[in-house]
Amino acid sequence: MPPLSETSRAVLDRLWNQALPSTNNSLMTTVQMAANKQGKFVAQLALEIGLSIEILDKLDRHIIDAATIPKELCKQLANALQQSLSVIEI
Repeated sequence: MPPLSETSRAVLDRLWNQALPSTNNSLMTTVQMAANKQGKFVAQLALEIGLSIEILDKLDRHIIDAATIPKELCKQLANALQQSLSVIEI
């Protein structure tokens, strides 16, 4: 898949923000900021982590218990978001 233009990425990110409610301290906000920082869009970063946007949203809303997530997935999430493992585990 070819990379999106800056304008297309901004539009897509705005649509994701409208579709997925979030707070300033939410996982989705962190994913959004990490994607922007890396010049990617949220869906692309989610694919790199190995999770769908829907799963990230469920984690964000605490529908999925974070304690049930395998340690390796937490490491991938930390790496993709450029955060420490301890921040992700919190």
